[in-house]
Amino acid sequence: LEEIPVTKEGLAQLTELKEMNQCSLTSIEGVDDETLGAISEKCKNLVKLTVAKCKGVTDAGLLLLSPALTVRHNHTLTLHN
Repeated sequence: LEEIPVTKEGLAQLTELKEMNQCSLTSIEGVDDETLGAISEKCKNLVKLTVAKCKGVTDAGLLLLSPALTVRHNHTLTLHN
């Protein structure tokens, strides 16, 4: 997803995609720490996540991803300002 308007409800639906293994979130206003926490908790098959230019994401949100990433093997997390 890139530079498209996405509501909180739409992002919540994204976490229901249980088989999703790659996700790229770029310049999406609604993406924040809560979003990353939900992705970490619900998207168990995710092995590649790119987060770029999402102003609502802080260090705290990235820490929410760490438990899921340490359990999974061969994962990729790409971050851009």
